[in-house]
Amino acid sequence: MIFILLRHGHKSMDPPENPNLSVKGHEQARQLLKMVQDNALPVPTVCLYSDKIRTKETLNDLIENFKPKHEIKNELNLREMNETAQQFRARVQKLVNLYTYQASQPENKNQVVYACTHYDWVEEAMTVIDSDKNLTSFEFAGWSPAQFIQFQIGEDGIWMFKSRGAANG
Repeated sequence: MIFILLRHGHKSMDPPENPNLSVKGHEQARQLLKMVQDNALPVPTVCLYSDKIRTKETLNDLIENFKPKHEIKNELNLREMNETAQQFRARVQKLVNLYTYQASQPENKNQVVYACTHYDWVEEAMTVIDSDKNLTSFEFAGWSPAQFIQFQIGEDGIWMFKSRGAANG
């Protein structure tokens, strides 16, 4: 299974509680589509996103062009105000564990999952993913809008680093 963890594109400022993508964010979403069309990234079979509109908007062009299964995954949501660090970490770990398990199932071998989320979520995921790389090293620090990391999840549960990049519109 290939798993691409993606931070949403650049957001606008309105409305403040759930902003859409900005013009630049929409350009980044189109660039993400172009990267898939140019075979720089694989075609998605599943697109997951948080409950914030900007995460779905980041994946909309992929969804419209390739028609993968897609759904809101509450596990990808921002850390809630009333959520402790331990609770947030457990929520991130839950999703990582789910896809680690699914990757071990033969019927999911060819799945390509795009998961679009938020800066805080990506940072936390880098501390819980069991990878062949040290994801907490300086090499993986900082996550700009529309930046992604691609993994191949092995049947052994190890998330093998494949690439890192950004859809810079």
